[in-house]
Amino acid sequence: MMARRGLAALLIALLAVPAGASPSTGSRAVATPIGTISQSDSVIVGGTGALAGTTVFSGDMIEVGPRGSAWILLNGGMQVRVSSESRVRLRGLAGGTNRVELEMFSGAARFRTSETAPVMARLADATVRARGAKPAVGVVSVLSRKSAIIGAEMGELLVTTAHDGKSVTLREGEAVEVTLAEAPPAGKPQPKGGGASGATGLTGVQVAILGGVIAAVAAAIAVKLAMDNKNLTDQQKKDAVSPFKFP
Repeated sequence: MMARRGLAALLIALLAVPAGASPSTGSRAVATPIGTISQSDSVIVGGTGALAGTTVFSGDMIEVGPRGSAWILLNGGMQVRVSSESRVRLRGLAGGTNRVELEMFSGAARFRTSETAPVMARLADATVRARGAKPAVGVVSVLSRKSAIIGAEMGELLVTTAHDGKSVTLREGEAVEVTLAEAPPAGKPQPKGGGASGATGLTGVQVAILGGVIAAVAAAIAVKLAMDNKNLTDQQKKDAVSPFKFP
């Protein structure tokens, strides 16, 4: 129990750590309201500064500045928290009025999902959703242009990558490291180590699940060390968050 609480506290702490974002102007492709900004500090929604009470529409890009944060209360009652220097997009999904997709571009976000109001996170070609019918809380943190961490704060999450059909189950208190790399041309193998992806768009980028699941307090401590030490190189950050070596 103490280990789970310790990991939950440290995963939440990730949301206060800047992760680097590129500013851009969002657009409202579909004028369908999906939620409301419940707390706003240095937040831009759809290209316009947003205060508490601002309506979030499907397709809106949400950008949070340095030392800022955004809390979004979705129509189905679920919540999304976006950390400082982060860039995400929220979309309504077909199949129900309360189904929402949280697409990550940079930074970190925490989301709550339930059977009646499912929230699915997307990072490039990887999806993160609750495993089973029980509620779950997940955290996605983009560590660099090439790597990210996905963690289950509560419940169980299923992480699936579309290009190879691989998946991994994260139980409560577990996390996994993934890499981001440009998809190889048709018929050509992926070069070792992959290529860097831009923080402003992840079209054509593939996610690779590396090594095994990092469990309980060891995972939280490693993640915290990697995120706090901003002077580490990408390789050092990767080695810090995983017992496995990276190419």
